[in-house]
Amino acid sequence: DGTEIAEVRWFTRDELRERPELLPGRASIARSMIDDWLEGRID
Repeated sequence: DGTEIAEVRWFTRDELRERPELLPGRASIARSMIDDWLEGRID
């Protein structure tokens, strides 16, 4: 709808491992999903 997501970026696993400050807080569902992806539990 153009209002919910104003901007998006794609990151590699290596980029996120090198810059953890880019990640959402540990209590978020998004962080749990990203952690699973970073650890190879999901593609």
